Amino acid sequence: MVRDSAGLGSDSPDTGALRITGTSAHGVDWAPRVYEDDILLGLPSLGQVRPLIGAMALSGSLSPDDASLRSGVLLGEGDADRFGAAFATLPQPDGSVDLWVGAPDMQGPGTAVGAGAVYRFVDWATRADETLDAATEASTRVLSELAADRLGEVIEACGDHDGDGLPELLVSAPWDSSGAALGGRVHLIDGDEPDTLAREVLSGQLRHSWTSSAPGARLGQAMSCSADLDGDGLADLALGAPYQDVAGRDAAGSVFLLLSGVEHPDGDVSAVSDLTLSGSTANSWFGAAIATGDLSGDGLAELAVGAPGRDGTRGWVSVFEGSALQSGSARPRTRLEGPEGRARLGASLLIADADGDGLADLLAGAPREGELSFEAGAVYRFAGTVGLEGWPSLGGVEDASERLASEALLSHLGAQLASGDPDGDGRAALLWTLATQPE
Repeated sequence: MVRDSAGLGSDSPDTGALRITGTSAHGVDWAPRVYEDDILLGLPSLGQVRPLIGAMALSGSLSPDDASLRSGVLLGEGDADRFGAAFATLPQPDGSVDLWVGAPDMQGPGTAVGAGAVYRFVDWATRADETLDAATEASTRVLSELAADRLGEVIEACGDHDGDGLPELLVSAPWDSSGAALGGRVHLIDGDEPDTLAREVLSGQLRHSWTSSAPGARLGQAMSCSADLDGDGLADLALGAPYQDVAGRDAAGSVFLLLSGVEHPDGDVSAVSDLTLSGSTANSWFGAAIATGDLSGDGLAELAVGAPGRDGTRGWVSVFEGSALQSGSARPRTRLEGPEGRARLGASLLIADADGDGLADLLAGAPREGELSFEAGAVYRFAGTVGLEGWPSLGGVEDASERLASEALLSHLGAQLASGDPDGDGRAALLWTLATQPE
């Protein structure tokens, strides 16, 4: 679903929205993103990424196969690679735009099943109407070395992290076992690095990476790297490890902050992190979702962290104020408790101006909420305010400005959230996915 921002509204999720409906062949694990006036839709079940529309009215109903949409498509190398599970656009100094696409189930060297890969398509934006085959059209393929690493499960485009004026890229392999069994690994690709890479590269040849020494931590399951958290004008890295054990608390979860302007040697992320935030109870899964943006209007980004496993999967969201992070404080400004039941509040997070008032808002998904129907799901909007006035230190979904809920059984509204301006009207639009019965 795609809806222009005027808040969430109180109607059903598809009221007043553009509805893009697939079939069983398209799968349910869609990855929607926005680049300028195009909606890009990852269809990993088909091994495709499709740029769907440009400057189109956000109403009515379409299929991903509709002939009126863009004709371009990106194709993975194999049917079972999950090509399109994650992707990111990265602007270049010459004005061109590259597209990086993950295929986390791609086979690695030899019989390394599920090693994963990421592909770079140079100057993709000028070729969005073409059919681009990863096997022949990708300028670089980065392949993980070991089975079940799942490189390319998460990809995030960054701002300038190192001060060279070029944007960076984060790519994760959350199941990587090079630091500890299933500890996870995150690679930082420098802005000037892609042009130095050969056509075929192993992930170990990339310049920078960090691992977790905690078994099962799944470092890189969520990441953010677009915002300035410490006020120096450069982008900072926030790396989630939602199943990290913390002080005897199993799977409490952690988020590691790697600030700009600081050298961070490769290796165990816990040894080089400038600030580590952690869940306070076992099985919180703190760090399963991360979002950054200025909720308070002070010019510094806030950090929101989801802990969808807390309180028996009721779920919590913690919000850390930018000014506090700048001073090194690990204390949250606000903690928001999920609704009763197993809603998993914080399974997805987005910070965007959802009501058009000029201040960013926090949107939190609760995809297992079942008030209207079993695991139908819901999304809550917490309105940004100057100085976060009115935000409680400890609150809950009752403090939300709006709630949007699904009535469809197992639709899992809130599992994915995204925003952009696909109709080109200057207002942000919100995107969410709903699992539906095939028509």
